[in-house]
Amino acid sequence: MVKIDQVKCLVKRANILTRYFKNSPIAKTWLNEATEEKNILGGELKTYVETRWTTVYECVASVYRLKDALLQVLDKHEREISNEAVKAILKKRGFFDDIRMLLEILKPVKEAILILEGNNVTLADCYVYLL
Repeated sequence: MVKIDQVKCLVKRANILTRYFKNSPIAKTWLNEATEEKNILGGELKTYVETRWTTVYECVASVYRLKDALLQVLDKHEREISNEAVKAILKKRGFFDDIRMLLEILKPVKEAILILEGNNVTLADCYVYLL
């Protein structure tokens, strides 16, 4: 069972990674190079925005999708990474396993939200989907 505090912590860590790699030009370059080397498709890290409910899933999914590239950046540039929190997150044992588990929990929620945002949908449609 996953607790709400654990989810908040994982989302916060994913956002720390995202902000660092978006705001640091050199780190962004390292990540882009690693992404190209690993042939990872799907775009860059996505930022979580509180007012957009589905962005939690997109943020966490982007971190998991870029796992190999992020670990390569850590391996090649650990000394140059200036943010100690970023290094600690990437080194944390089980971080990416926890992210994967969180994705499994968030995916049906995201899809239900998208259904509810549709034009011709009822709450019953969402309920049936979640069953």
